[in-house]
Amino acid sequence: MEDRTISQPELVGRREELDTLRKTLADAFEGHGSTVLVSGEAGIGKTRLVSEMLLHAEKCGARVLRGWCLPDCMEPLMPIKEALRGADMLGLMQERPPPKILSAYVMNDAGMLYAKSERTKTDMDGDIFTAMLRAVSSFVSDSLRMMGKSSSASGLSTIGHSGYKILVQTKDRMSLAVVIEGDEDEFLIESIGRELANISPRLNPEIYDSDQCRWLEEGVSKFVNSARFDGAFIQDDPKLRLENLFDSVLLGLQRASLDAPVVFFIDDVQWADPTTLSLFHYLSRNTRSKRVLMVATYRPEDVVKQAGCEPHHLETVMQNMSRESLYREVRLSRLGESDTDIFVAKALGSETLGIARRIHRESEGNPFFTLEVLRLMEGEGIIARAGGTWALNAPLEDLPIPSKVYDVIRRRLNRLKREESDMLECASVVGEKFGSDVLGLSLGMNRLAALKMLNDIEKEHRLIRSMGTVYCFDHSKIREVMYTGIGTELRAEYHRTVAHSYAQLFSGREQDIAEELAHHFTQADDPNAAKYLTMAGDRAMKRYANDEAISFYSQALDRTGEGKLQILQNLGDLYTIVGQCDRAVQRYSEALELTAAPLEKAEIYRKMAMTRERQSEYALGIKTVEAGLALLGPEPLPLRSGLLAALTWNLIKTGNYEGAMEKMKASLDNATVLNDRPGISAAHHLLGIISWFRGSYDEALDHYHKALTLQRETGDERAKVNTLNNIGVILMETGRLDAALEHFNEGLAYEEKVGDKDGMAGTLDNLGNLYHTRGELDRALGYHLRGLEFYRMAGDKNGIAWSLSSLGYTYPDLGDVRKGIECHLESVELCREIGDQHILVYNYYGLAESYSRIGEFTEALRFVDLALSNSREIGARREEGASVYVLGTIQCRMGKLEESRKSFAEAKEILSGVGETSMLTMVDYDYGLLLEKEGKKDEAVSALREALESFKRMEMGLWQRKTEAALARLGAFNCAAGSEAGSKE
Repeated sequence: MEDRTISQPELVGRREELDTLRKTLADAFEGHGSTVLVSGEAGIGKTRLVSEMLLHAEKCGARVLRGWCLPDCMEPLMPIKEALRGADMLGLMQERPPPKILSAYVMNDAGMLYAKSERTKTDMDGDIFTAMLRAVSSFVSDSLRMMGKSSSASGLSTIGHSGYKILVQTKDRMSLAVVIEGDEDEFLIESIGRELANISPRLNPEIYDSDQCRWLEEGVSKFVNSARFDGAFIQDDPKLRLENLFDSVLLGLQRASLDAPVVFFIDDVQWADPTTLSLFHYLSRNTRSKRVLMVATYRPEDVVKQAGCEPHHLETVMQNMSRESLYREVRLSRLGESDTDIFVAKALGSETLGIARRIHRESEGNPFFTLEVLRLMEGEGIIARAGGTWALNAPLEDLPIPSKVYDVIRRRLNRLKREESDMLECASVVGEKFGSDVLGLSLGMNRLAALKMLNDIEKEHRLIRSMGTVYCFDHSKIREVMYTGIGTELRAEYHRTVAHSYAQLFSGREQDIAEELAHHFTQADDPNAAKYLTMAGDRAMKRYANDEAISFYSQALDRTGEGKLQILQNLGDLYTIVGQCDRAVQRYSEALELTAAPLEKAEIYRKMAMTRERQSEYALGIKTVEAGLALLGPEPLPLRSGLLAALTWNLIKTGNYEGAMEKMKASLDNATVLNDRPGISAAHHLLGIISWFRGSYDEALDHYHKALTLQRETGDERAKVNTLNNIGVILMETGRLDAALEHFNEGLAYEEKVGDKDGMAGTLDNLGNLYHTRGELDRALGYHLRGLEFYRMAGDKNGIAWSLSSLGYTYPDLGDVRKGIECHLESVELCREIGDQHILVYNYYGLAESYSRIGEFTEALRFVDLALSNSREIGARREEGASVYVLGTIQCRMGKLEESRKSFAEAKEILSGVGETSMLTMVDYDYGLLLEKEGKKDEAVSALREALESFKRMEMGLWQRKTEAALARLGAFNCAAGSEAGSKE
């Protein structure tokens, strides 16, 4: 057996790069999280450099999570799972029912009960419970302190018994104790923390005041009875499940970072699956203010275009992350001659024997190549250790040093015995990491013999190393050289044998390793490949791993006869989801060629038409639907409703509201004849949208309420939420704020339950607008900021633009006009980037109003002109009316009263035409101010009083106060008494 004399030396020539990593680590310790990508060619020392930093991080008390990517492995999220598994955090990725909150108690540090709530009433005495709980918690805390341990920095304690748990969160001497059934998850823990953060500042831990705590019982009761934590597992769409999984991992890392800084490292991300890269991006975006450092390594030479000249997944993610300034890159170059000299000396533990310069000339400073040459020279006896020193056994000029890494490794591999070489060949086929079980079965060896041989290869040749229950190659290049050295036919047979071995080992559970089986059967060009590629595609599609699903289905397509029609349709659906609409249409077209069945063809036409609509190819979309409808004949069919809905959307987008209304009424008739309740509901919902766009608000509400009734009866929760929000917006725009609030809150409860961040963000923004209208500005600001937080978490630029626009209107009414302008301008930049003209108009007239407030009329007029031209260009009549109204207010402030009067009249005409109620009254208010400037006091008072009554009726508190102030200025309102002067009230 060889003496292990040459091994990886300490780090050489990387001081600057290591200092950079340590600096980012120090920043993470201070709560300034960041992401670092370490790049360089194979063997340059990326993993070695990061490992040095990780050792330093662990010594400093950080928690280190390590994951790795493998070539040819497309199992979604495998690297993330490995990282979490190693840190005993894999539970963050397990789908399980949410916990059920049974009761909650608010208490101070002495155990005094401030409030309680129970989902189901019991006879338990809350005061006794909290006192005992405080005693138990203190005992546990004292015991941990005596053992030299401390409780979590997050302040969370857990006590469990017989399937029940008590979670106690403490902040500023106040605690919230929650009794649950089942296991806590990160969403519950976050909710407890957020609830306590809202409660704690409002309570005095010294004194219980029942009058001041009346609000507390209501808040705790709402928390306990939250639909999010009723123990029911909601099977929702794959997109939401994946988003919840992303959030679970994020919340888990954020909570772990409260106890110790976290370093999350993924090696070789050039081989990462797209979903892993998406999660890495998500974590990078949302840990910048946490004690979390994200690190990854990659080889630039492997980031090449894929089949069809598509950019590499990593290249796309890096471009997106770069736009958000999310990472810095540390590039490793080859070692110089002097550093190679140091490297060789440290590897040998003595002088270099004069061989370093020669080795550097051949290796060009690649550390892995250098080390492999030294090991080869030792193995072949060119250098030898005797008596504690090294000796050169051949003249320097005669040294047979290979000129390529491949040759070095091949010569080392040639020293293996035949049976050892066979085993490593098979291992290279299995992959970068491999188990003894599949190797033994593939080679027909018993387990003990396989383990002994693996042990010999590891100890004698140092080509592999054990990692618990699996083995891996000492470097990916070793596996690469071994694998590429296998003949084509033999390699295919190896893959076939390994695939059958896996199938035998996982008999009855083949679906669990569908990706592995698909890979090996594909490499073997075996007929079984189509079956497992399709199975892997189905699994990926169910998990919303769309890019992986596309890859599997595309490979299956060329290898299958049966099931080809369904695969083509699945690919069409997936390409539509990821925005590659041209490819979607191509796949749908291919599917049309494979079937003669009228209903199947019509369904494909329906999907294709919706894709056309998404591409803004409305004329083609209309023709596509017509082709589908022509296949159906005259009889009522559910599919007819779907086709008519697709046709309606295309007509709406062309502005043909009359045609859209006609087709949707036909769809409603079709669904009614069939008694298709979901179809009837969908028809009413779409009719509501058309009526809304036409400005027929009451007609829209009538259709929405009919849809809502059916959605509640059939339990169609997702459709119900969309309808609730649409009703809420119309009610808000027409001044029925209380009713709007009820609809928004009902929708929000469901969105919170299923974790729909986009939905929550949109509803929160609507609630912010509602409270802004009411004049509850601090509350409005809170909702807008919370909505913006959700949009930023998801990287939803459209949503971010919406929220920033809303904040642009809120801050000026809070007295910070400049802050409002900043928000509008940031939103404008985003709108220009994503091409959203609608939000752009909102921002333009918002900027015009804000600049007008501070007397910068040149800017105000510039932005109102932009608002007018853009609104007219896109045919947005409401926004055109709003822009003309803002123009009138600017003209009034500038003293151009006659022009202002004309603008107000034009605005009223446009807004009346679209049924806009609240803004019409706002025009009346500003018209009253115009009359005041003209010296027409009586007319001004009359106009303002009329506006005031409308504002009161619509509960527009902010505008009500503005109008009362104007009337008071005119001597027509007593602010102290809260009544109009001269009135009977």
